[in-house]
Amino acid sequence: MSLPDDDSCDCVAPPDAQRVARRALILSAIVCRSNSDHDPTNPDAIALWDRLKTWIELLDVASEIETAEKEMLFAPLGSLDKRKGIRATWHAEGLAILAWALGRFPFPKYGQKVDPYELTDSLMFLAEEAAEIISSAELRPRVELKACRELLYAIHCRLREFQRSKEGRSIAHWIEPTWLETLGIESPLGPTGDLRAGDVEIGAADEKAVNEYEWAVCERHRAAIWLVGC
Repeated sequence: MSLPDDDSCDCVAPPDAQRVARRALILSAIVCRSNSDHDPTNPDAIALWDRLKTWIELLDVASEIETAEKEMLFAPLGSLDKRKGIRATWHAEGLAILAWALGRFPFPKYGQKVDPYELTDSLMFLAEEAAEIISSAELRPRVELKACRELLYAIHCRLREFQRSKEGRSIAHWIEPTWLETLGIESPLGPTGDLRAGDVEIGAADEKAVNEYEWAVCERHRAAIWLVGC
């Protein structure tokens, strides 16, 4: 199994629990901001944007906000580049892994997009009490984080391979039972041993469903890589 070079990651120390929590709260704001740009004159959208900016300032997480994220958060409503805005909505999938690692959200389901409202609610979005998530943050055991990374790596590889070949195949030998046991989740495989996308294996799924599955897994995989570090 291998992924293209753009998915490689330098060996770095894993983040501590407080940094993961700060990044999770920032990403929850990014996901909200990217979904609120379609109606910039709506009074509710304007009020939400104002609350969002105030909330971020109260959390004192400015040092963790990347330049592109700051531009998105504070850009006037209606001014976001459409392509970048759509891409940012997919950050919810990586955010789900961070929230799971913090013990605040279930492991995301295979082949299904996470519900952004349930996800951000799990992180006390827009509540002053969200600062407590940072101060009290604890990560799941490293063995679980590593199992998550390895499982997502295998799934990501298979999706990339299928997008090129369009051929079904068994990947049962790619999935270690211990990963599933450690994570307490069901197998991602269907009856023939190939990856499932919803209720069917990827060979029987429509192209859009497979592509969206790969986009989601790409974000989840990147988050898992960051969590584990070296």
